[in-house]
Amino acid sequence: MTSRTQHDQDHTTPNLNLWTRTQAAKAMHISPSTLARLSDEGKAPPSLRIGRRRLWAAADIASWLTAQTATAGSAN
Repeated sequence: MTSRTQHDQDHTTPNLNLWTRTQAAKAMHISPSTLARLSDEGKAPPSLRIGRRRLWAAADIASWLTAQTATAGSAN
């Protein structure tokens, strides 16, 4: 028989490090309303909705910022 502790260890939950709109906007150095607008326009990092909350994964924010930096650098 498998103990509860062993069973819990067999199933891993990914650590997505999810951020609220305020947290994500702060990391991006923009206002929460700008993030909401960009999201509505399809120009923001991907997000997910849990209930009525929209959340962003920290890794997606980092990837999006890197892509924006690369795009801005190639425009020069």
